[in-house]
Amino acid sequence: MTLQEIHTKIANAKELDFGTVLNDCLELYKKFWVQGLLTILIIAILTIPVALISQFLLGIFGLITPNEFNFRDFDIDSFSNFYGFNLFYNLPFTIISTSIQIGVLAGFYRIIKLKDIDNLTKEDYFYFFKQEYLGKIVLLAVVYSAISVVAQLLCFIPFIYAIVPLMYF
Repeated sequence: MTLQEIHTKIANAKELDFGTVLNDCLELYKKFWVQGLLTILIIAILTIPVALISQFLLGIFGLITPNEFNFRDFDIDSFSNFYGFNLFYNLPFTIISTSIQIGVLAGFYRIIKLKDIDNLTKEDYFYFFKQEYLGKIVLLAVVYSAISVVAQLLCFIPFIYAIVPLMYF
C-alpha cells in the first residue's frame, strides 16, 4: 500500500462519531464483564493458596523469620538483604503463580476471541494448561519472573518501568 492510497482511504473514510465509539465500547464491556470477573476470581482462588503455602514452607524451613526486619531501626543494608533473600526464596512460588496467571489469562483471551466471532463453544479457562501448551506457559513464567527479579534488584525503580511490558506477556 502506497502513501497515496493511505491518504485516499483517510479522505474517503466516514467521520468518526464519539457517541458511536463509546456506545460500542459499552456494549463490548457488557458482553464480556462476567468472563473478566470470573478470570480475576479464578486467579485469586488459585494463587492465594500458593502464596500461603510458600510462606508456610519457607517458615518451616527457617528461610524467613518475621522479626528479621524491623522498621523502627531502619538500615538500608538490612532492608536490601531482607528484600533480596525473600525475592530469591520466593522465586519458585512466583514462577508457579505466574504460570497460573498466564494460563488463565490466555484462556480468557481465547474465550473473548471465540465469543467475538460468535463461536459458541464452552468457556474453558484452563484450555492452555494442556500438555502441549504447559511448557510454553512455564517458560513464559520463568522469563517473566527473571525479568521481574532483575528489575527489582536494581533498586525497584526499574520494576515500575518493566511492569507495563511484562503485562503484555
